[in-house]
Amino acid sequence: MKRLAYIFLVSLLWLALPVLSMASQGHAGPVTVQCPDEVGDGRAFAVWLTSDRAVDPVTVRWLGREITVALEPSEQGGFKAVVFLGWGLALQDPTNTLQVEVPTSDGPVRFAKAVAVLELEYPEEHLTVASNYTSPSEEEQARSARERELVLNALNTVTPERMWQLPFVRPVPGPVTSVFGVRRFFNGEERSPHKGLDLDGETGDPVMACAMGRVILTGDFFYAGGSVYVDHGQGLISMYIHLSEILVQEGDMVEPGQTIGLVGATGRVTGSHLHFGVSALRCLVDPAPFISGQVTGWE
Repeated sequence: MKRLAYIFLVSLLWLALPVLSMASQGHAGPVTVQCPDEVGDGRAFAVWLTSDRAVDPVTVRWLGREITVALEPSEQGGFKAVVFLGWGLALQDPTNTLQVEVPTSDGPVRFAKAVAVLELEYPEEHLTVASNYTSPSEEEQARSARERELVLNALNTVTPERMWQLPFVRPVPGPVTSVFGVRRFFNGEERSPHKGLDLDGETGDPVMACAMGRVILTGDFFYAGGSVYVDHGQGLISMYIHLSEILVQEGDMVEPGQTIGLVGATGRVTGSHLHFGVSALRCLVDPAPFISGQVTGWE
């Protein structure tokens, strides 16, 4: 009953987080840019690019990073593209200005817009784990550092092709046991906040890919255990952590709903579950709105 009560409480906290939807438009030459006026920390948001005529690929810059986006013909007429950006938890970079650059025959035309970042309140969680996960040996620290580089390289992946669709497929059907952004204390020591969504499951339950994509990293890592990272294009990457078994290889193309691994209890865990994460142009953001199809700014 205690576990069920905790799951219920977590679900209420998740639903209580505010949904931000205010948006405004601007123009960069022939391209109309629509972007939310504000975003919560740890949240993703959609930037829409539309034009009534064909244009060359557009460059979008955010937090010192950039992505090149091609506008494709729209069923409603004209040309359209959408890209997801995000603001990470406790991110200190003050350059929260969206910049869009459109090439034209007369030279590049630019649009800039400040996006307000609102601090959201997240719950707190206290967990007990094996002591080596709070006081790792020198060998374990070195291993973790090597693995961190592999993960950062994967999250730096930006491919121009959009392969994703919303809403995302829920990777496992189990209830949420820990929401994104939770302040976490392991063995009484505060660590980095929770940067994913924990979904309940039993060891051996199938884990499904949330969208079409290409597997860019797999491995058995110190903290994360069995892990799969999938590139969905345009800087959007999903990750599946604590797996008991990995059923794909790096370079594999996967379809939405395809089984890519099995739920486990590997790495730093207190029990079997799936940690599901999403990165938008190198910012780890709340996956829940992608599953519900309610990302800020999404039409």
